[in-house]
Amino acid sequence: ASVMVVGITPLERRWYPQPYSPTNQSHAVAGLADSRVVINDVIDQILDHYGLPRSRIALAGFSAGGVMAINVAAHSKEELAGAVCHAGAVLEPNKLPKCKYPEMPIVLTHCQDDDVFSWDERYLPMSEALNKQGYRTECITNTWGGHRVDRNDIIESAKILLPRLGVEDESIN
Repeated sequence: ASVMVVGITPLERRWYPQPYSPTNQSHAVAGLADSRVVINDVIDQILDHYGLPRSRIALAGFSAGGVMAINVAAHSKEELAGAVCHAGAVLEPNKLPKCKYPEMPIVLTHCQDDDVFSWDERYLPMSEALNKQGYRTECITNTWGGHRVDRNDIIESAKILLPRLGVEDESIN
């Protein structure tokens, strides 16, 4: 089976306004619904053009893009193959909806020394909220590396998602 990668760049190069702090995110959260619509429109265009089921679509993003990958997956009307969040953290994790698709993996890659989406203030509450709401959370963590995604994060994420995309060959490296 083959895999196609489609990149989506948000208008004005941001998915939502930057949060002021972990406790003051209302301004940022207000932009999430509009961005979900944009991403779902692109997914619908891909589905219409290629005749794929939504269950063969995986979303992945870095930082705010990762936030959107989880946000779209969590609010999806149909099950996706999964979502990957590289160095991002859900805004208002305690408001995540209950998981509708417990087999759909949500892959989190994060460094403990990330200074944008910090480990204690952002990553741990997100991870705990996803688990509490019943999501199949797969965590790939690093002690150091800052706010980034590296080759190993991508490879390990792909190993989790490829079987859900119909790709049996796990010789990715």
